[in-house]
Amino acid sequence: MGKSFRVLGLAALFLASASRAEPIKHHPANPHYYLFKGQPTILITSAEHYGGVINKDFDYVKYFDALKAYGMNYTRIYAGAMFEPMGKFIQDNPLGPRPRSLVLPWARSGEPGYLLGGNKFDLDRWNPEYFARLKDFIAKAGERGIVVEIAFFNAQYSDTWPISPLYSENNLQAVGNCDYQDAQTMRHPDLLRREDDYVRKITQEVNPFDNVVLEMCDEAPDIGFPPTPLDEAGAWVAHLAEVVTKTESTLPQKHLVATQVEGPVNGPLDLSGNPLKYRSS
Repeated sequence: MGKSFRVLGLAALFLASASRAEPIKHHPANPHYYLFKGQPTILITSAEHYGGVINKDFDYVKYFDALKAYGMNYTRIYAGAMFEPMGKFIQDNPLGPRPRSLVLPWARSGEPGYLLGGNKFDLDRWNPEYFARLKDFIAKAGERGIVVEIAFFNAQYSDTWPISPLYSENNLQAVGNCDYQDAQTMRHPDLLRREDDYVRKITQEVNPFDNVVLEMCDEAPDIGFPPTPLDEAGAWVAHLAEVVTKTESTLPQKHLVATQVEGPVNGPLDLSGNPLKYRSS
């Protein structure tokens, strides 16, 4: 009996230590490299599967095993605010799930009317199934030494914004009554508040993991006409980065905050000179 308790105690100690592992960060001696699990690290991948979490048909364990077999250690996902219609760009595009395979952060309501079928989303409630899948995705990646970069957003387009839960016709709250060019700016306080809630919730849920990088937006300015101005996209991205850092200020772990630089160096979308030391790529 005593031996059993000792074994259980050691297991609990190991799990507690693992949960406190320091997240991946820049190497203090050379910021061109990372420090992960105490070792200098370079992140290498063949590509990313943006729909790895939101598409229940996607077998991410098989994908991670393939990455590990080829000596790769990085992937990137979109978290659910933006995804694509079925078959866009390529057949069986993982970022364009079949409607029945779509799983998103927000819970469905009891009111029909979502553009892709089924009920509208309730932005006041979260979807437990999504967060269970997200955390399992990150955990399975971590078991194989793979780092997951979570992109909260990508630029919205004329065919993606109308299917987003944040678009006004797809949610109970009628939030997001705007064109796609200004959906990801500071122009609409009601929409911005829901975007903040979404970023904050995911940041909280993934905080225990050490194999996570938090990216605000991939390709923030859209390519519509006229496109979202760089200064407006930059202000929005900087705002979201502040939401993340403020959220993590009360949490145990502090993760790398990533931004994608578009436009001029030191311009509106280059946060690398920010005193909070965001990671730009």
